[in-house]
Amino acid sequence: MVLTRLARAVPLLALVGMLGAFAQAPKPLLAGRANLTAVYPVNAGVSYADARALAEALGLGYWENPSFVILQLGSRVVKLTVYSEENQKTAVNANPPGAIRQADRVLVPLRYVMQGLGGQYVGSEVALRVNLPVARLREVRAQVIETRDQVLLRFDRDVNVRQMGPGEFVAVGVQGRFAVYDVTGVYLSRVRTAPDPYGLRIYLEGAEGFTVRHYPLPNQVVFEIGARTESRAAPRIVIDPGHGGEDPGATQGALREKDVVLQIAQKLQRRLAEAGYAVRLTRDNDTAIPPETRAQAAVGADVFLSLHLTSGPVPQTGVVIYTFRPSTPNSRLTPAFVRNGRTLLEGRGARQDLLARFLTPAEASQALAQALALQLKDRVGLAVRHGPAPDYVLAYATGAAALIELGSVEDAVDRARLGDPLEQERLVEALTEAVIAYLGRRE
Repeated sequence: MVLTRLARAVPLLALVGMLGAFAQAPKPLLAGRANLTAVYPVNAGVSYADARALAEALGLGYWENPSFVILQLGSRVVKLTVYSEENQKTAVNANPPGAIRQADRVLVPLRYVMQGLGGQYVGSEVALRVNLPVARLREVRAQVIETRDQVLLRFDRDVNVRQMGPGEFVAVGVQGRFAVYDVTGVYLSRVRTAPDPYGLRIYLEGAEGFTVRHYPLPNQVVFEIGARTESRAAPRIVIDPGHGGEDPGATQGALREKDVVLQIAQKLQRRLAEAGYAVRLTRDNDTAIPPETRAQAAVGADVFLSLHLTSGPVPQTGVVIYTFRPSTPNSRLTPAFVRNGRTLLEGRGARQDLLARFLTPAEASQALAQALALQLKDRVGLAVRHGPAPDYVLAYATGAAALIELGSVEDAVDRARLGDPLEQERLVEALTEAVIAYLGRRE
C-alpha cells in the first residue's frame, strides 16, 4: 500500500517540479521598444527586471545607492529598499516588495513599479510587456514673475523632461506636434513644439544663454528662465501673505488678517530686496490665491515664509512659528519628489551637488525657525512658540519654510501692535535680520 501511494505520488511531484521550474523561467520583456528579460526570484511568481535598463527603456529618472533605488516619472516616484541576493526571499515577500542587488545590477518588481508610475503591465505565460501611455500636451501658459519668465506645460499624465541643448528640451513619451505659442516675456519671445523621436521637442526661443531650470508638478512641468548664469546667484525668497480677496482671514473690528499680512509682506519684500536677495510675493494686492498656486510658489524657493494671524485666544501675546511635519509617518502630503529627494540628499553620490542646488535638508526649516525666534525676541521683545504643522503649502517647499502667526486678533496687545505702522516696521526688521542670519549676508 505504501509503495502504491509513493508510485502515484511520483508523477505529481514531477508535475509540481515542472511548474516550479516554469514559474522561475525568465521571460522576454518588451519595455517600451526595448527587449529586456524578466526573471522570477525564489519561485514566487513576482516578475523582476534590471532597474537601470528599465529606466533607460521608458525614459525614467534613476537614482541608486547601497540602501535603496528610486525610479521617477515627473512628480511620481517609486522608492524601493535594496536587499542582498541572499535575502531575495525577504525582498519578494516584503510589503511593498523590495529591490534585489544581484552582482552589478539591481532588480526591481515590475508590476509594483509600473503601478506606482501610472504605467501599463501586461503579462502572459510566454512574455511580458510594460509601457507608459502616450502623453498629450494640454496647455501652455506663460507669465512674468518679477525679472523671470515662467512657462507651465500641462499634460494628461506625469512626464520627464530632458535638456537637449540651450533652450531645447524633450518631453519624453509625449505625442509630437508642431505648434507655436507667442510669449511676451523678459527673455522669451515664443515657445515652439515639434515631433521628436523620443516625444515632444520644446524650444524656448530667447532662453539661449540664460539660466533655465525646470521642475515637475503633478501632470505639469514648469520652466523658469532667469538672468545669465553667475557664480553666485541671489537666493530666492518667497513671501506668502495669507488669505486675500473674499477671504479676510481672522478679523476683529476694522483689523483684518489679509490686510495686515499684506502690509508686512510688502515691507519685508522691499527690505530683503535692498539686502540683495531675489524676493517675490504670492500676492501683492487683495487677491484670493488658491492653495495650489501658493504650493507651486514654494517649489524652488530657498526661503518660504507664510504670514498669518490667528483668531483664537492665546495664553500670551507673541508669535507662533510652524514648520512642516506630516500628520503620520506614512503621510503622502509631502510630494514624492521632495520626500525622496531629501532622502537622496542624506546619502553620498555624484548627484549630491545637483540635489543641493534644488533641495535643502529637512532640518533647514528648524534652523530658519530658530533664527526667526531669536530675532523676534531680541529686536521686538516677543515671546515665540514653535510647533509642527501638517500644512499643505509647507509640504511643497524645497527650501527652508515656516508659517508665522504674527499675533492674535483676539488679544488687545497684539491688535495694537499689528495695527501700528511703526510696530510693523520693527517686525519687518526682525524678520529681515532672521532671513539674513539664515542665508548669509549678501555682499
